[in-house]
Amino acid sequence: ELSGTMNVQLPNVISLDRFTPYIHEFLLKYPKIDLHIWYQNQDTDLVKENFDVVVLNHLSKLTWQKSRVIHQSKIRLFCTKAYAAKYGVPMTPMELSNHLVTGGILGGKFTKETTIINTKTGEEMVVPMPRRIATNNISHNSVLLKSNEMIISAFDDIETNSQYHDLIPVLPDY
Repeated sequence: ELSGTMNVQLPNVISLDRFTPYIHEFLLKYPKIDLHIWYQNQDTDLVKENFDVVVLNHLSKLTWQKSRVIHQSKIRLFCTKAYAAKYGVPMTPMELSNHLVTGGILGGKFTKETTIINTKTGEEMVVPMPRRIATNNISHNSVLLKSNEMIISAFDDIETNSQYHDLIPVLPDY
């Protein structure tokens, strides 16, 4: 039977829906494990910092550690029904500039443009990133969404969360 202390690092945002809701099941299955969780998203040297498992939302830059991709999510744009009724929904990527859209801060820096891919045709298009507001946290984007005044970027499966069932995908083919 497994026993002892398990030191785990989990990324803040992704863990809210994908890990934290299931921690009690793990603890019930392994009653002799003491689980210590750090919610952070930084490259961590497992040996030097005494971690058993580190989960990141990006590929680790620490090349000497063994790592593997366990899940990939796409980022998509969403708005509320109230936003759509008030401002309309962009029909083309170029129409995004007429709306208040959260841009992304990726890898610690603001990117001026991003490549979007049409999921039906495979066509790639480089579009400018919104400049008025950019964030590095999809959980906070979800709070911004509730204002009914902006389009937010979020993981493509946000709609599986019951509080977001009524979202309208913006440019659903991208």
